[in-house]
Amino acid sequence: MSNPFAAALSQLQVSAPSTPAKLIPQASPVSALAHSWQSMKQAAWTASSIELECIDKIQQTMNVVSLVFRPLQPQLFIFKPGQFVTISVAIAGKNYHRSYSISSSPSAPLTLELTIKKVDNGKVSNYLVDEFAIGDCIRVSQPLGNFNLIDINADKYLFISAGCGITPMMSMATFLTDSQVSADVAFVHCAQAPDDIIFNDRLRHWLSPKSHAGLNSQRNDYQRSLSFVLEHGLESVSEQGMRDDDGIHWGYGRISLKHLQAAVSDYRERSILVCGPAGFMQALQSMLHYVGFDMARFHQESFMPATESAPTLTADGINPNPVVKLMSQDASVQLHQGDLLLDGIESLGLPIIAACRSGVCGSCKCKVIAGEVAQSSTAPLSEAEINDGLVLACSSRLLTDVTIALV
Repeated sequence: MSNPFAAALSQLQVSAPSTPAKLIPQASPVSALAHSWQSMKQAAWTASSIELECIDKIQQTMNVVSLVFRPLQPQLFIFKPGQFVTISVAIAGKNYHRSYSISSSPSAPLTLELTIKKVDNGKVSNYLVDEFAIGDCIRVSQPLGNFNLIDINADKYLFISAGCGITPMMSMATFLTDSQVSADVAFVHCAQAPDDIIFNDRLRHWLSPKSHAGLNSQRNDYQRSLSFVLEHGLESVSEQGMRDDDGIHWGYGRISLKHLQAAVSDYRERSILVCGPAGFMQALQSMLHYVGFDMARFHQESFMPATESAPTLTADGINPNPVVKLMSQDASVQLHQGDLLLDGIESLGLPIIAACRSGVCGSCKCKVIAGEVAQSSTAPLSEAEINDGLVLACSSRLLTDVTIALV
């Protein structure tokens, strides 16, 4: 049996730069970040699909787990912090595909961590949280996504997340402070209640690594701040919030400009990266725009964008919208105007991957040969693909009879 540690070491040795990296005295966060990425990207993860084995399962909250994986073949997990992967997992003999942001950092490249929240009626998320076990395997695609530290330049950062939107933020915050210990990073996380804070212990260690690890470090230039905004459990806290003995700022209610001002007084000077439910991000965007924030420094990511609602049924459970037909080369099905293109494709049993199911990952591209659809997202599509008639099946609703071809 091969030794996985020897294989990992061999991969590290092969990927190591041939000349020592030069030190950057008093480098700015941007230059230090760029330097770290330049020294790592030659070993970047380029395999289109690899098989991973789960080596740990960590219960973060009652309905959130982190799954830690190692590769079955030598592979360093070098990716842009903030990116996501699409997984393929077999459940009851059928393969399912879903996209999840990576919560680990490429500064610890021997393992990959995905953090998953159990959602109502979520076939894959429920399986991964409740049944997936250490020793089980999945396949993952090459990481993708423009919401990442490498493609977003900044001098000072403010990460704002809600719920499981903290996943890519944890990856970015870890890599950023691993690359430049004195990086100026403020982190604001919103949750329902104290028990719902994902990465609670990890964030506390990130905020004050010396005190939590018992290190005898002489560094005193940490520029990190942490704030939690909770909807329940802090009813006695004033609107301006409070700061505890560990330096963590606590706010009560839904996030507001007063929360931001109290927790991160210089938020207007920072680049703001946001991840969470669509309504959460839209509210933040509106608030910041209202006070004149430079929206060129506002960046967001979400696997739950706003979409057109499904049609309302009559009291008899009948869809009142006109009947339309979805056609492919070998089959057709009757649907209703306003139905989701993806639902029709899946009802035909056609082989389509719908990983994020929210217009982000681009795995469900298909071509509309004839007919019209209403699109709520084209984000992953290039201009050439749009001009060629490609759409995202998960974000397109039928307006007329439609003929499609899978790509």
